[in-house]
This record gives sequence, C-alpha cells and structure tokens, in this order.
Amino acid sequence: ILFLNLYIKFFGFSPFAITTVAPMLVGIVSSTLTMIVVSLITQSRYPVPNYVKDMIEESSNIRLIPRDMELLPDNAIATQAWEVKKYMRSNK
Repeated sequence: ILFLNLYIKFFGFSPFAITTVAPMLVGIVSSTLTMIVVSLITQSRYPVPNYVKDMIEESSNIRLIPRDMELLPDNAIATQAWEVKKYMRSNK
C-alpha cells in the first residue's frame, strides 16, 4: 500500500486507473497480442494444414463453396459451410 500511495503522489494517478479508462480496449489489445505471440511460438510445431490455407484462399472468391471443401475432415466448419451455401443459393 505504501508503494501504491507513493506511485499516486509521484505520477498523479493510480496504475490501476489506466485500465479503467478503456477496459474493452485493454482486453482486445492484450488478447490480440497473446494470440499473436502464441501463434508465432507454436507455428513451427503445429503448422497450418494445407486444407485450411486452401479455404482461406477460396474465401477471397464470391461463389458457391466447392463440393470438396464442404466435405473436409474438420467438422467444425461444416455448419457454417452449409449456411453459406444455403444463403448463396437463396440469393441468386
């Protein structure tokens, strides 16, 4: 507590007051930096699979999702792919 009082007298504000100004901004910046650092540290051990790179490349095109990308081994995006396909077909 003594250190905190000295800090406030010297700088004129609490070190904890910085995060009360924009807690959402601090959260976004810190989580983004954490993701970037962890990604850089682990990219050699766990490289991005080629099918994910292909999907990223395919996402730059505005068209129906190719059939081979709908049937990927990663089922985590199957629902999103189905919803995008349904949306694209309904808005022709």
